[in-house]
Amino acid sequence: GRVVSISAQGVDLNVTLPSDIHHLSKLRFLDLRRNRITGPLPQALFPELKTLLVDRNSFTGVPPNILALMPMLTKLTLNDNVELKEWELPAARSPHSQLQVFEARNASVAGTLSLFLRSGSAHPNLVRLLLANNRLAGQVMFSSTMLRYLDLSHNMLTGTIEFITGLPNVQELRLHDNAFTGVLPDFSKLWRLRVLTLSQNQFTGIVPVSLINHGGLTSVSLTENLFQGPLPEFPRSVQTDVAHAAYWGSFCRPEPGPCQERVVLLLLIAAAFQFPVSLATSWKGNDPCAGWLGVYCDNSTGEIIGINLSHLALNGTISPVFGALRSLQALLLGGNNLAGVVLQSLLRLPSLRVLDVSDNAAPEDMPHFRSSVLILARASREPKAHGYRPKVAGKPLVISI
Repeated sequence: GRVVSISAQGVDLNVTLPSDIHHLSKLRFLDLRRNRITGPLPQALFPELKTLLVDRNSFTGVPPNILALMPMLTKLTLNDNVELKEWELPAARSPHSQLQVFEARNASVAGTLSLFLRSGSAHPNLVRLLLANNRLAGQVMFSSTMLRYLDLSHNMLTGTIEFITGLPNVQELRLHDNAFTGVLPDFSKLWRLRVLTLSQNQFTGIVPVSLINHGGLTSVSLTENLFQGPLPEFPRSVQTDVAHAAYWGSFCRPEPGPCQERVVLLLLIAAAFQFPVSLATSWKGNDPCAGWLGVYCDNSTGEIIGINLSHLALNGTISPVFGALRSLQALLLGGNNLAGVVLQSLLRLPSLRVLDVSDNAAPEDMPHFRSSVLILARASREPKAHGYRPKVAGKPLVISI
């Protein structure tokens, strides 16, 4: 009869796989884990193979079309092959992939996920995708109703994690130690989620209520990010690193509780700018007058009298909350990428003397300000005025515009 199954796990094989191994054409199961097999995986493999397990060996290469060589494959694990030369995930060639489990942790995988996943349509049966400890880069954009376990930790992935809202049945999400940015998405529809690791990224914004009150979580890791606002308070049933995160993040307080009113207002302003990293790294703690980037205060009253956020590559819109800063004398937002209108709420600022929204995407039509307010609003670059000096407790504070 034909050989259909080989199990040689942990038998100390110290060989190179022969190039004619593909003659085992009826093989369906091959387990070679925990050996010392060297050399590349053969270019010709097994057309009927369903399971290939080669973890913890010393393979040096992976065929670029490995999945095309085994169209019936449902499970492939390559974990901990540290001798592998850098390789990229194979581009999807067929919409009829049978693959359900793909694990290649610590296996020298480079490149991006885009060609492999193709927005999720390439491997519609994928339940388990574990690619931790590799050199993957770029953004992640795919959806899957089947995926249960996703581990992309310890890579160089960027962009937001909005994609997770397209994984409604995911149970474990491990995304720590990457370069993800942006605010966290809505978790309310991820009702199967149990484990979430987001530490060691550059997430900003406020930890959403939909995560704090999720109900099904057992473990959450948030530390070493740039989260702002109040420290989240999870149910006692959830294992968290919030105590550690309190000292690594940009929360307003190291313990749960509300933020100071001025902090709340400035965070609403930051939200309209999409919570940029440039502000999150500086806007931390519960006193905006304690060196927050671009925030100038009256030393005697503690009121915010100047905001200079010029040329910070800010996106988003100008928040109406600026109108709540009643002592504001100068608002400088020039040289960014802000869109929308200059809001009527700014007209209510009784002390405003300078408004710079020049060199943005905002339209030139402006509300009718008092004649005493200096307006810089043209979209093109123009020489900026210099040396506006709102008086602060008898001492001039220079805000360059």
